[in-house]
Amino acid sequence: MKIEDIDTQQTQKQWNNTQCGTADYLDEIEPESVEWFDAVRRSRYEIIDDWIPRMIDFSIAKDGRLLEIGHGIGTDLLTFSKNGADVPGIDITEEHFRLTKKEF
Repeated sequence: MKIEDIDTQQTQKQWNNTQCGTADYLDEIEPESVEWFDAVRRSRYEIIDDWIPRMIDFSIAKDGRLLEIGHGIGTDLLTFSKNGADVPGIDITEEHFRLTKKEF
């Protein structure tokens, strides 16, 4: 087995077990509910990565197409979509894909 394959498998295992943007702050919220996804979004844009809304123009792809590679649970993908972009995305893990689909 190549080292690249081992790295990929370890990365997939990590992100399938601990999804991007999730942490203990979600413990009191029903998993995968609207409130849960809203809390992830608030945490990302207002606390952890509060620079993102100032630095990224989410309307830049309005009426266009934007591919996000490594979309995590889809927080930014959904924000681009809400701002008028057609947003295909790819991710290395099945769990990120499943959660993104659920959030949409």
